[in-house]
Amino acid sequence: MRYSAIVLLMLINGPLAAQLKITAPHHPSRVIIKFKQKSPLLAIVGETDTGRAASITAASSPSLLAASFMRKHTLSSLAPLSHRPADREHPSGVGRIFLARVSDANALEAVLAGLNADENIEYAEPDYIGEGAGRRSGAHIENHPGDAIREGSTPDDPLFPQQWSLVNEGLPVNGVAGKVGADIQIRDAWELTTGAEEIIVAILDSGIPPETAEFSGRLVPGYDFVNDDDDPTDDFGHGSNVSSIAMARGNNGHVMAGVNWRSKIMPLKILDSNNRGLYSDWVKAVIFAADSGARVLNMSVGGRGNSIALWDAINYAKSKGAIVIASMMNTNSDVPYFPAAFEHVIAVGATNNRDERVVPFCWGQNSGSNYGDHIDFVAPGEWILGLYHLNPSQTNYWCGTSQATPLVSGLVSLMLSIADTLTFDDVYAILKASSRDRVGPAQEDTTGWDPYFGWGRIDAATALNALKVGINEITDRPPVDYALLQNYPNPFNPGTTLRYRLPKTSFVTLRVFDILGREVATLVDGVQHGALHEVRWQASEQLAGGVYFYQIKAKPFDGTPVYQATKRMILLR
Repeated sequence: MRYSAIVLLMLINGPLAAQLKITAPHHPSRVIIKFKQKSPLLAIVGETDTGRAASITAASSPSLLAASFMRKHTLSSLAPLSHRPADREHPSGVGRIFLARVSDANALEAVLAGLNADENIEYAEPDYIGEGAGRRSGAHIENHPGDAIREGSTPDDPLFPQQWSLVNEGLPVNGVAGKVGADIQIRDAWELTTGAEEIIVAILDSGIPPETAEFSGRLVPGYDFVNDDDDPTDDFGHGSNVSSIAMARGNNGHVMAGVNWRSKIMPLKILDSNNRGLYSDWVKAVIFAADSGARVLNMSVGGRGNSIALWDAINYAKSKGAIVIASMMNTNSDVPYFPAAFEHVIAVGATNNRDERVVPFCWGQNSGSNYGDHIDFVAPGEWILGLYHLNPSQTNYWCGTSQATPLVSGLVSLMLSIADTLTFDDVYAILKASSRDRVGPAQEDTTGWDPYFGWGRIDAATALNALKVGINEITDRPPVDYALLQNYPNPFNPGTTLRYRLPKTSFVTLRVFDILGREVATLVDGVQHGALHEVRWQASEQLAGGVYFYQIKAKPFDGTPVYQATKRMILLR
């Protein structure tokens, strides 16, 4: 089950709301409140004389109405999670979400019940606590003779041969032989792109190392939401590992190679020195990333609290063109963790160097990559090396769905580097069509989607090749008045109309292809006179939803050049 705003509101405001007990970890005296758009309290609590939202108390409130509201619900302070007044008008309503402190921690559940019954409040929920989805193995990395860089190999980073998640040649990992090709197929992908500088990848985690050649010249301003300052230095190590898996500069002879070598990195610290974080900080970080132009948000974190505030923030980010990728977590169960269980989030599980779902991880016998009806894709997540936060010229191994997630984020950032107009739906359709299915054990990795591997292990080369083949709308220089028009409706299910203009009699072929370039239909194959033509295509029931392309080739009989054009359309199922 994927959770949406409607489901969460039913849970919070349903008939049993007053009887619900808070079972997920949460802060004992903090609650998240969203005011209704028409509430008279909203303008009062959300503005100061400077126009910038700030924290208020009942005593400091300039309004008797606001002070009365806070005393009624025993709130000691109230502060917005977004400082942009314009966000209040956004459909997600992120500008109406506030963080409040409760005077009596023992009365938290009663306060929440009262707030959810208040006519000014859309919802109120605990400030849940989540954690990073990976742990250090504790193993010390040594360069064994067999791990040496082979002469002339690319990239030339010293530890690249140990990065089996990128290129798996079957060498042992922690004494266990791997399966050749059980990796993300990155080498051929790098032939197409190693990243575009215009793309920003936000890493919402425990921070990054203060200085390293792997990130040099690529950092954009971030923030430390845990300590409320602009220094997101890593004090635990999780974020350094995760960020380097996705973004370490490759082929610079330094330490290791990430998936994306050139795009910008936005470090947002949302986990503390114990690898734990408050949802209120996660909400603020998601909004910050979206407002600051990040296209990919890596969230190698998760919590059991199904927060509608966090969902609102993710929905806001999606509306800004950002794509959120999150970890399934590591309890070897189908318990949903958030944000991975939300709609509009790509949920990632972990595999080992033999293409098996990881059970257990290197740090605990009761662990394992989570499964369930909200999983989307898997990627390598066991014995994955990354930068050591206290000395980023060294590395250490980590294990978890945290380590699988940045591989997917890195790939998505490469996809956007080729075609920056891709939407969430586009990206999802390409990943779905290009992922490797049935690579794992037959009892779990069954044909098509399954709750253990989702649509399969990501394949970077196939995904990027699909983009190069057809995602961009490519039109050769045509004779005057030839045109391939956009289909309508688009998206469609199951039928759509394709239109094109011919200025003169031509031999015409009109074909439909799937995301991998395979022909699925021939609609026209013959001579047609100059005119505006329409062709109706009814997608068969056997075709899966996703991105398709229609291509026209028109050869005039007067010796002028052949006209060719391709456009994209989306079949919804």
